[in-house]
Amino acid sequence: MSTPIDFADLIEKRDALLAEVWETENGLGWAESHSEIFDEALRRIVQQTEQIHGVNNLVVLLATGGYGRSEVGPASDLDIAVAPDGPMTVKTEEFVRTLFQTIQTSIPKQFGCTVGYAFVTKADLPGLDERMLTALMDMRRVTGSTITIRNFREAYWEALDVGPFLASKMSERRRAWRVTHDTPLVVQPDLKEGAGGLRCFQAANWLHQAIGGRALRPDDAYDLVLRSRHRLMMLTGKSTGPLTRQRAKEMSDRLGIVTEHMLDELLSAMTRLHEAYQAAERQIKETRFPLSSNVVALMGEVRIGAGATAGEIAQAIATALPLGLDVGPLRVPVEASVAGVDVTAALATGEKTVRLLDRAGVLEILLPELTNCRTLVPADPPHVFTVFEHTLRALRAYDEIGTTGFLAEVKDELDDQEAVVLALLLHDVGKCQIVEPHEIYGARIVREVANRWKLPPSLSEDAEWLVENHLLLSQFIRLRDVMNAETATDLAQRVNTIDRLNALTILTWCDVVSVHPEVWSPLQQTFMEELYRRTKGLLEHETDRPDDMRARRRLRKQLAAAAEETKVESFLASLPPHYVLSHPPDEVREHYVLAEKATEGVPAMMWKDYRELGASDFTVSNLDRPGLLQTLLGIIYANDLSITGLRASTTTGDTPVILDQFTINLAGRSLPDRAKQKLERELASVLSGERNLEDLMRDHGKSPDRPQEIFRWSYQSGPPGILEITAPRGRGMAFRMSRLISENGWVITAARLGQWAGQGAAAFYIADKNGIAPSLAVVSQALEPIPDI
Repeated sequence: MSTPIDFADLIEKRDALLAEVWETENGLGWAESHSEIFDEALRRIVQQTEQIHGVNNLVVLLATGGYGRSEVGPASDLDIAVAPDGPMTVKTEEFVRTLFQTIQTSIPKQFGCTVGYAFVTKADLPGLDERMLTALMDMRRVTGSTITIRNFREAYWEALDVGPFLASKMSERRRAWRVTHDTPLVVQPDLKEGAGGLRCFQAANWLHQAIGGRALRPDDAYDLVLRSRHRLMMLTGKSTGPLTRQRAKEMSDRLGIVTEHMLDELLSAMTRLHEAYQAAERQIKETRFPLSSNVVALMGEVRIGAGATAGEIAQAIATALPLGLDVGPLRVPVEASVAGVDVTAALATGEKTVRLLDRAGVLEILLPELTNCRTLVPADPPHVFTVFEHTLRALRAYDEIGTTGFLAEVKDELDDQEAVVLALLLHDVGKCQIVEPHEIYGARIVREVANRWKLPPSLSEDAEWLVENHLLLSQFIRLRDVMNAETATDLAQRVNTIDRLNALTILTWCDVVSVHPEVWSPLQQTFMEELYRRTKGLLEHETDRPDDMRARRRLRKQLAAAAEETKVESFLASLPPHYVLSHPPDEVREHYVLAEKATEGVPAMMWKDYRELGASDFTVSNLDRPGLLQTLLGIIYANDLSITGLRASTTTGDTPVILDQFTINLAGRSLPDRAKQKLERELASVLSGERNLEDLMRDHGKSPDRPQEIFRWSYQSGPPGILEITAPRGRGMAFRMSRLISENGWVITAARLGQWAGQGAAAFYIADKNGIAPSLAVVSQALEPIPDI
């Protein structure tokens, strides 16, 4: 057992610093001194860990976030990242595990603050979310090689997708202001997240650096707000919360100044920070940065280069819209190819995106069926706009549905917003002919567009059904007695599912209110709400699947809480080291319950949704057998789900059990219950032998035999080895690569998948069945036949 590290001198120094909070006039200097105490504490932990393992400089330890900026306050938490200094080895893995355990058992206990940590390789960078990318932007070396940190920083900037990052930071600021305040001129300011708070300057710095500028230097205004926040932490013991009237009075009394004078100076400083952020947003329109491989932002305009596809431009314009960039007409030829649901996701960002696409001349390439209706006057007397203009106004109505009320509740329950948006865009294009009803002809056009865009069958079928039936609900409202029980029964039989009822309700309202300002009346709104609730009640009564999902979630929590600690520890001991490094204690308990069920021969599954990140974690436990991971990936691929990460673990012992966790999304969103249930049913049918994987994939229009095309690959040997590839974007990459890896007798222990420079990028952690990484020569021989494109 290692000797406890002596932090007495650091604790004494920290206590002395905390006593100076009320006297110091240099908040940044104080925070830097405070941060240096934790730097030294972490260095001592690293040094002891190196002595225990007999190694040196295996990793680089990075301070990130506020700690990376050397701005640790009296009640701040610490965020760190650890990156390997070279290939991953068994020694590195063991070292990192000991390091994290020591940090978590010593820093909170000795210093009273929590530590958030992450293990990140350069291969992980393209798949990181904006939160982690932001934290790493403020990275600072605490220990380790300066060359490694320089290389890591260079890889970070190469991986940063500038446009989406800028959009996410601007969106994040506006969300924070909605929760706090959108002006610094308030009585009870939030010194961190509110307008004029510290985050304003920090976000200005992130925006500035993302577009290629140097890091901004904090000024006296930032220092004053930082000092005030430190003092608020001393009063409350918390890192969050506003400066209330009471706390402002306590603070000013402690400082011996008049409260009003203190707040006057503070709010003036916050006004300057807010102005700094506003200036950073304006600067976005005064510089150049990439939006995609062939599209750039230049002086506030979107510039489309040669070689850009219509799908690529649609995504770039959807990114440009929240940045306030203008879009001019096309000046170069554009390829008509699209990337399926990525385009529907771009269109789903709303009317403004579609109008910008139209202005650029891209909409007529994507949807000539719609632009051909630009001047088409509908025969329906109530219409006051052409088919094209009516359609875009219907999309505007969809965008403007608020966050409260009946329509907001229904919209929030939509399983597939892309299908609704596609149906809105095409619901009236059938009026270009008069031979057959426009809804029938329009549904056929939806099918043609879906085939042209290679959309998933589920999205295509839903959009086609919506267009074919887009008059149904309005006809019921206008012509049927909604109070008659048979009306709701008839509608329930026609829509068949709650998902389609929700989608049809939203589509109907958007369509009708866009026909003419006076067409939709309060009475019709009342009728629609009443019919919706009656119909939904009938549909809920006929299916217990949502309740079943909730019951299973409750059961999972109860079982996890009841698990015996000794059994959980034994279970943990049966798992490989990479599992210990990547799963928190609460999750281990949940996985223990899954594994117990799997040992009985029953596949066990668990879901966790992260709606704010647009992803779901799907964990599967089952008795191990050859090719099982490949099977799971094939089923996920068949369901048109995107995988951004996976962790694969197998227990040791006489009855090995797999615990595979997939981070997946459906068109950039966490999975709705319907998609989860479908995936579970198909997975169970394949694992039980009722169906085979190849037939399932073919039924979904996916080829189980298609080889994986690889642009470039590199390999780092070490247990496990890391195989990095760039390849064409596509949801099947994980499945096809798992097949290639399995055919060579290797296993995947983890993977990260994302996009980089418009291509698919992935890192697969591989080893042989004995846990030994294949050599570079072996990997080269296996991949050599693949053409280097």
